[in-house]
Amino acid sequence: MLSAIVFAHAWTSVLTAQSARTQSVAPLDPGRMVREITLAYEQGTELAVARQWRERLRGNDAARALLDGSLHRLAFQFADAERAYRRAAQDSAGPVGAYANAGIVTIAANRGDFVGALRNITALTTQMARAGDRAGLSEVLIAQAQLALRVVGIDSALTVLRTAERTLPDNAPTLRVRHQCASLQVAVRRGARIADSTWRRLGADAAPLGPRLRAECLFIRAQSLEAAGNAIGALAVMDTVAEWQIAARLWSGLSVTRQWQGSALVDLWLYKKARERLAEALMYAKRSGNTNAEAWAMHELGRFAQRLGASGDAARDLAIARRLFQASGDATALALATQASADGALWRGDLTVADSLYREAAPLSAVLAPLSRVGVLIARAEIARRQRDLLRSSALLDSAEVLGKASNMRFRLTDITYHRGVDDLVRGDAARAVVRLDSLLKRQNLVGPARFEVHSRLAEAFALQGRLDDGWKAFGNAKRVLDLWGAGRLQRSDKLALLQDRVFDWDRDLGFATMLARFATAGRNAEALAMAEWRRLRNREQSALQRGALAVDTKRLVGVTVSSVDTLALDPQRFIALARARLSPREAVLSFVVGAGNEPTTAFLLTRDTLQSIALSPIDSLVSAIERFNAFLQAGRVVAPLATELSRALIAPVLTHLPTGVTRLIVVPDGELHRLPFAALRHPSGEPLPFHLEVAIAPSVEDAIGSATRVARSGPNARAPRVLLVGAPRDMPLVSGTDRRWPALPGARAELQAISTQLDYTSRLDGRAATQEALAPRLAQGGALLHVATHAVADPTSFGRTGLIVQPSADDGGLLSTTTLSTLPMPFDLVVLSACSSGEGLMLAGQALHGLVSTVLDAGARGVIATRWRLDDTAIVPHMQRLYTLLLEDGDVVTALHRTRVEAMRAGVSPAIWANLDYFGDPTLQVVLQARTTSAWSRFTGNVWGWLRSIGGAD
Repeated sequence: MLSAIVFAHAWTSVLTAQSARTQSVAPLDPGRMVREITLAYEQGTELAVARQWRERLRGNDAARALLDGSLHRLAFQFADAERAYRRAAQDSAGPVGAYANAGIVTIAANRGDFVGALRNITALTTQMARAGDRAGLSEVLIAQAQLALRVVGIDSALTVLRTAERTLPDNAPTLRVRHQCASLQVAVRRGARIADSTWRRLGADAAPLGPRLRAECLFIRAQSLEAAGNAIGALAVMDTVAEWQIAARLWSGLSVTRQWQGSALVDLWLYKKARERLAEALMYAKRSGNTNAEAWAMHELGRFAQRLGASGDAARDLAIARRLFQASGDATALALATQASADGALWRGDLTVADSLYREAAPLSAVLAPLSRVGVLIARAEIARRQRDLLRSSALLDSAEVLGKASNMRFRLTDITYHRGVDDLVRGDAARAVVRLDSLLKRQNLVGPARFEVHSRLAEAFALQGRLDDGWKAFGNAKRVLDLWGAGRLQRSDKLALLQDRVFDWDRDLGFATMLARFATAGRNAEALAMAEWRRLRNREQSALQRGALAVDTKRLVGVTVSSVDTLALDPQRFIALARARLSPREAVLSFVVGAGNEPTTAFLLTRDTLQSIALSPIDSLVSAIERFNAFLQAGRVVAPLATELSRALIAPVLTHLPTGVTRLIVVPDGELHRLPFAALRHPSGEPLPFHLEVAIAPSVEDAIGSATRVARSGPNARAPRVLLVGAPRDMPLVSGTDRRWPALPGARAELQAISTQLDYTSRLDGRAATQEALAPRLAQGGALLHVATHAVADPTSFGRTGLIVQPSADDGGLLSTTTLSTLPMPFDLVVLSACSSGEGLMLAGQALHGLVSTVLDAGARGVIATRWRLDDTAIVPHMQRLYTLLLEDGDVVTALHRTRVEAMRAGVSPAIWANLDYFGDPTLQVVLQARTTSAWSRFTGNVWGWLRSIGGAD
């Protein structure tokens, strides 16, 4: 974890230093003046003290300008402060000019120009020495050392500190404490172990010297505790630091404290508090105008998103941070930001980019942030292991171990032992892996997610040995650890991402597909399916909570959980019994488990009477084919060779085991298979799959067999057949990050008008009425059907940039995001998202897809019809009309969509339409809708009411 101290506070002491020169007229002592103004600012009396000094300085324009500059700087009015300092600096021969130039350098550092500040500080030391101010010279040298620590490196900072020590006045306790703090900062950066007695003496010496200096020195103490692996102790110290900074109105320093606390809280899985601290860090950075503090806050927000799997959010925030660090010349921060970007590339599996970035960060880290070098070496060992270069991986881990011991980072030795165990698994030495991993479980400092990772890898090691009973037990232990850890969290939002976040492992899936395949190959299908479903359901719960953690501005917590299952039970007979009780003879469930890095794919075929597993090819070999298949379908073409290739790899081996009489296949995808339109594949006979089977998509086997407990519908008439139609806004908002507006959707209005003439009991919100404020209470009421026809935004790399386009208002920009939707109950039977790519989303660990569909299902909907790619808003209208005609005849949603699709296929309609729509959710869903009455009077009154509703909702 990185930590930082904003340099601007070091410069305050330059301005507050007591001048060592003896002056005959006290009011002309600039050091005394600035010191008193600064102390008065900390006490809130700076204006009164300034008035007294202004009277004393009557006729001394340079000194008055120095006073004005100090007041403006303390109020973060940097432009005014710089102008005043430049007037004062005209007194170039005296101490007033020296202190004015010090103020100018302070502002440069506050603005993030560390290179410029370091360049100008050299001239300032000469000027301060010429002015004969020994105390001022000492302060300048100490500040120069702190700048050098950031920009040049540890050795340079140490050299300057030695020079500063020789200039310290005999009777200057403030300077001596500041010099000691700076020296300890260098020692901490080097990884030196510092005795508690040293910190106690330093605290006693700093106590009478004011909150600013106490906060600065105590921050370094917190850094020392964090470097030693004591994050909780460091957080406690930081709370005290923040109290002193708040009392003294040291906003830029408080920004860095909050950023540091947010980073530490992420490492402790306290996500809600972490997000709050990072939001505060941004606020205080902007309040103080400190761009470097803002960069650090963006850096930590990027790392936060990275750990939760939002690669797009992470890349954006880290890019902003790196740009600001490059502009400031903060080489230390740039080294750590480069390492964080490398981490992101490794999480994504882009080994070439990751290796390049780690190589770029390594020499910078060696000079500027040596403690981070251990993490770089471990990450590079991971890259070598994925490339199957185990000799190189072992050598890199050896280097990390030597450096960790030399730097007193013995807590990192646990990481190294874990990675050696994974190396053993890759080379097939399961016995050695068991020994290493078992040794980690005996360490008391492993809790929650860390123990989960070790137990999970231990299960893989046992499976590799063929000790499947021990593997089953180890997986049960892993599951139990995670369940109990989550149950013990105080905040619901702190329970999230325990399957997504990782402590040791770079493989978010922990080799799960490999371990599961060994159980299936050995005929232990019931146990394998139970493990797969626990992982899937737990991940679904975590992803529902994840949305709230990444939203700084969301006031409400996630309010709805779609289903409730006993995740503490790991019963291998559960799904066999439920299938026997709830599946009809015409239904079969096809559940996939995929991995990464050429791990095997396993398919489970569950029917009323059987459970079988089928070994399939690794998904890695099919990802490109899936992408090309989708591209051709979107363009209106079914490319036979691609359809055949994917069908033979994924469907044909399964259908040979399908019992006679099965006409409905409920697919539970995994990983990249979420992005495959199964209805566009081929039957072994060569015909399109829908000519033989109805196809539906379910989030889990639990949902596929209808055993999840749904949230209760709200309101006294919650089961009445109510229909809500939501349309496109009247005033289209800007496309994010551009100056272009979303295009109009004339087909969407026609679609809503057509549906409203088919269905009774409808209400309609579109045009200017389709605002977030109007939608929220209506969505909470629920009903039989919610039909949405507007633009959708589906970002496969981001949590916050996925949602529906609605009418913008003063409070929002017109994006109803998944984060906001997750705070609302949506107890509808069926939700139809007639919008572009509404079925897309972000891939999470456990191979789940997080987007609009998962959000709506988690919010209480039983089923969702969504699109896989762009939608022609005009061409889709007749097919939506046909869908509702069929639903009025027979409320079975899966059958109605299947018949709509087959009719379109036989009529020669483009696959861009019929392959685009898919159903996700409970495959047993029956929707009760009512058609509009057909009498002349009913038609007349219905048309009048429809017209009035259209006027009220449209404009």
